[in-house]
Amino acid sequence: MMNMKFMRSLAAVLMATALAVTAAPQTGISTVTAYAQEETDRNILTEVQVIHGTEKVSTLDNNNRRLDVHVLTSTGAGYVPAGNYTTQWLVDGKVVKEGTDTYWTKKEDAGKTITARVVFNDDYQICSTDGNRVTAAGSNTVAVTEKVSAVKSYQIMDGGWGLERYERVAPGNALTVELKDQDSEDIDPASYTVSWAEQKKNYGAWTDISASNAYTVTENNAGSILRATAVYNNKKYVMLVEVYPYLEGVHIVHGVNNVAGKAAAVGSRLQADPYKTNGDVVPLADFSIVWTDQDNNVISNRRTYTPTAADAGKTLTATVTFDDEYAIYSKDNEPVSTASAAVRVVDQLSIASIELSADAFTYNGEVQKPEVKHVLDENGAVVDQKNYTVSYDNADSRDNGTYTVTVTGRNTYKGTVSASYTIRKQSQAEPSDEVKTSVLYRLYNPNSGEHFFTAQEKEKNGLVRIGWKDEGTGWTLPEKSSTPVYRLYNPNAGEHHYTADEHERDVLIQAGWQYEGIAWYSDDNRGTAVYRLYNPNAFANNHIFTVNEEERDRVIGLGWHDEGIGWYGCR
Repeated sequence: MMNMKFMRSLAAVLMATALAVTAAPQTGISTVTAYAQEETDRNILTEVQVIHGTEKVSTLDNNNRRLDVHVLTSTGAGYVPAGNYTTQWLVDGKVVKEGTDTYWTKKEDAGKTITARVVFNDDYQICSTDGNRVTAAGSNTVAVTEKVSAVKSYQIMDGGWGLERYERVAPGNALTVELKDQDSEDIDPASYTVSWAEQKKNYGAWTDISASNAYTVTENNAGSILRATAVYNNKKYVMLVEVYPYLEGVHIVHGVNNVAGKAAAVGSRLQADPYKTNGDVVPLADFSIVWTDQDNNVISNRRTYTPTAADAGKTLTATVTFDDEYAIYSKDNEPVSTASAAVRVVDQLSIASIELSADAFTYNGEVQKPEVKHVLDENGAVVDQKNYTVSYDNADSRDNGTYTVTVTGRNTYKGTVSASYTIRKQSQAEPSDEVKTSVLYRLYNPNSGEHFFTAQEKEKNGLVRIGWKDEGTGWTLPEKSSTPVYRLYNPNAGEHHYTADEHERDVLIQAGWQYEGIAWYSDDNRGTAVYRLYNPNAFANNHIFTVNEEERDRVIGLGWHDEGIGWYGCR
């Protein structure tokens, strides 16, 4: 049995040790008596300071001011390196934050006091002036006062560089928003919100792209305007920057059609322009242009050129050189200094195809003839009526039978193309209850966001093989009706559009869309409505067509515009 004298001695040692672990009221230092180092080598704690900027402070306002901790020592660099202690921040004696050397004052701190307490790591030895090892220590007290602030300046920051309004940035750059108050002090980012939006084309719609302070510019932003909106104390602060554009390519335009890589007839006025990926043309003041023939002979230094008979059979090239001060990039994120496009000159363009207003009529005893709705040339462009003639093989087409319409090119167009139409007796017409049907396929491009529709299974399968997502069957459609649905393609935005409205089709063709013919037919019996919806925030691929009322209502709830019924599918 342990003797009583020894036990009393042990209890006395334990009590002495416990009493030694105390906090000195005047310094806030907690110590233990044990210390391993020799007196001459001791690392002595001088002071724990709470500073603002570089100065120790005793008062500070609550206007999002930054406080930092400095732990001073008598040896080495004069301060304790970070990582050797953990910081606790106390407001009116209550721990509100720990693990960081920085604290920002808040509105609710007004009238309160802030102190910092550092707790040293077990393996870090530092002592007080009396030689005892310090385990924790408190700082000076900072009294927080009330102050109403105002934003003095606000900027988008690219790293440590502040950007001017509409200053250019490159894809890949990391951007943040910085607000400063009337004393040029940083305002705590946690006290304001930031949202980012993008404008793809000048004066186009804005699309929200991020809801955080930091935003990294992507390749998809090339050529766009980015808008950062900071909201602080219920006030908005708007900042704008431009992203260096990507070059889409050089267009050689005849009328409204881009004939680069195609053919143009002698006498056609050609205009060469470099286009950005957002659809804008590079300003004329920022580039020069040279036209050369296939032997590299310079034939013009102007933006426009009209091929002569001497150019027939040659390939002409328009080369654009950008000014040194103008920055534009390739899609590989490399700066571009020159770009070019070529066009093949021919005596005349060939007529390629025609479309009739109807290809079947029911006999009524009267003369019936279709109109020629569109004539397309070898480039897929619509030919103006002045450049072709129309003839009918039988001007008195009223009887049952098959008749022919012929279009013949003239002026700068050549070639002859024919199409047929029929007149049938009433008994020969197919009854409405025996309408043949097929299905329409719906696909989605995850890269561009386009919803694509086709009645051709072969086309669907080809797109699925190159990465499009098969979304199944859109609806059932008649193989034939009196109401065609037209398909058009925008070569600048890379999107398709579908419409049963001939006027809308013609307006888009005049605006430069490529007409791709009749895509399918609407059900004349109006079996199932196909809803048409429009996204006002998207520059391209901004229409969707659906028979699903739930999908229609869901996208309307997301801000899409309901444009009514586009056409009808079969029941």
